[in-house]
Amino acid sequence: MHFKEEDIDFSNLSSDKFEELCYDLLIKYGFHSLRWKKGGSDNGRDIECYYTVTNPLLGSYNEKWFIECKNHKKAVNVSNIDSKFAWADAENIDNLLIIASPYLSKSTHEWIEKRNTNYNVHIIEAKKLKLLLLSHEDLVIKYFMDKGMRYLYHLKQKWIHERILPSANDLDIIYNNALVNNSKLSLEEAGFIWNSYIYTDSDIELYCDRHNRIISFEKLNKKLSSNTNVKFVFKKEKFLEIKQMGWQIIPNYNMYKSGFYGEVVVKRSSKKVDGIYSCSIDKKNKKGLEVLVLRENKIIVEVAFWKNKVKKKYDKLYEHFTDIYLQREAN
Repeated sequence: MHFKEEDIDFSNLSSDKFEELCYDLLIKYGFHSLRWKKGGSDNGRDIECYYTVTNPLLGSYNEKWFIECKNHKKAVNVSNIDSKFAWADAENIDNLLIIASPYLSKSTHEWIEKRNTNYNVHIIEAKKLKLLLLSHEDLVIKYFMDKGMRYLYHLKQKWIHERILPSANDLDIIYNNALVNNSKLSLEEAGFIWNSYIYTDSDIELYCDRHNRIISFEKLNKKLSSNTNVKFVFKKEKFLEIKQMGWQIIPNYNMYKSGFYGEVVVKRSSKKVDGIYSCSIDKKNKKGLEVLVLRENKIIVEVAFWKNKVKKKYDKLYEHFTDIYLQREAN
């Protein structure tokens, strides 16, 4: 997913949710032994935690941190944080971190600079906080995205970690959340949805008949066609190499007077799908689209859209599919 700073709006978060977001972010950056002082008196900090510092001379040691989280509509003033410094002064801590949205007022910055403390004071304001969050897609999705985008992220993780592709019902949810029109969809996600749609085509047809639904992802064709990242996807050597690794390669194709449709399913075992390749060629309009989606520790997508040498590529694809199909039948 493609996220920008404007996708992150802290004003939509309650105080508790903002603290929870800060808690999750601290974990991402290696803080440990976190204690969230949720509810009641927080004794001068919203979160108490530790960070292990590794020094080549002294070895590893833990530093104690107090974290204060402030999510305001306007600038954070001295009166909002002075008691936190009083608690920090009384406690034996190494660092005080203030995470503030939108920012600390000028007078608050000046007040902090004039204070003499026996601990370090750090400040993260909204601008920097957004940049930190943009490096962690899962947190942006969890706290700032709608139900549809969160569901798509869940489906991607399910395929990556469990090798389970979306069902017809899953694709119905994606379709009805208008995700195909979402500008935040990355090429990876568009390819993932498209080839999942191709793979479950027969199931989708039955599902739509049973539930009187319409599911179509043809609009993704335009997004994929305008985001080509390779010249030609279906290289015979690639699939032969996959086969030599012990994976199953299951081809399926149809020829028409007006074109060609092909699909290759890649499996490491008899039931789980690790990759899907699809291609469609329209000879009449002289264009073709190829999409390859592979599952590793992330989703890898290759897309080729071509409007020239269609006949030559058509013949090449047909030859590759025939060879692979015959080899599979021989085995």
